[in-house]
Amino acid sequence: MLRHFFAYVRKLLDGPARPYLEAFAKELYRTSYARITACRHLRAAAHLMHWARRKGLSPTSFNDRWVESFRHYLTQCHCLGYGRRSHAEPWNGARQFLAYLRRAGVVRASAAEGRSPRVPVLLDPFSQWMREQRGASPRTLDTYSFFIRDFLRTVGQQPRRYKAHRLRQFALEGSRRWGRARARNAVTALRMFIRFLIAEGKCSVGLDACVPTMANWRLSALPRYLQPEQVEQIVAACDSHTKVGVRDRAIVLMLARLGLRAGDLVLLRLGDIGWKEGWISVTGKGRRPTRLPLSIGFRSGE
Repeated sequence: MLRHFFAYVRKLLDGPARPYLEAFAKELYRTSYARITACRHLRAAAHLMHWARRKGLSPTSFNDRWVESFRHYLTQCHCLGYGRRSHAEPWNGARQFLAYLRRAGVVRASAAEGRSPRVPVLLDPFSQWMREQRGASPRTLDTYSFFIRDFLRTVGQQPRRYKAHRLRQFALEGSRRWGRARARNAVTALRMFIRFLIAEGKCSVGLDACVPTMANWRLSALPRYLQPEQVEQIVAACDSHTKVGVRDRAIVLMLARLGLRAGDLVLLRLGDIGWKEGWISVTGKGRRPTRLPLSIGFRSGE
């Protein structure tokens, strides 16, 4: 997969910016980002570099202020080759790129930037609550924080004044700017944030029910689940005489018989399987490891 990242980088941008993008690609690969998400972040980083080059900026001079300027620029961007996408997506990728540059020592965060007054006061306790009560991963918190920042800038930071119509208005206006997929993430983030405020006694009970649910009719004609005989047909379609076929068969069996999610399989490693004892260790959405029994069929390779 890493070679695909590099091929994508070469298509994006040439010149002195490429080493930074290639290093960023390695970081995304090392931290197990899905290819489609990694490519989005790489595209956003290339867009940021393209914008910075036009302004005469060096990557070593990047800071929060410049990335914020880039966010404002995205609302009226006409850069050739980058298309007119929701500006939330490239800005999130640009923030990820800046965070990587800091970890790599390319840029340094000043004391003022380390705890910027622009960081909402409620964001840190919300993130801590999500980690402790919901077992949220850093990637999930980063996604949620983007929308929560936008919400606090738009609606304000005084939860006692939040009203149902204002929450619905923010969600509906955002859905027009973000697109379907990101709108669903935004609604989920907002609902979790309101639940946090309710748990802390900072806003009215039941206010989370006022956050609308985004309709999703995509692929609605497809069945929600397969019949047992259909599952067996899929298992039988895997060619057990090839390495790829054996891998595919194992994946299908774990999905069908153990009920694992796609994310569980992505994170699975050989050390998570106890072949002799007959168990498999899975870390689910709550980030809590759970041991599941392996059937005899799994252990014997059937």
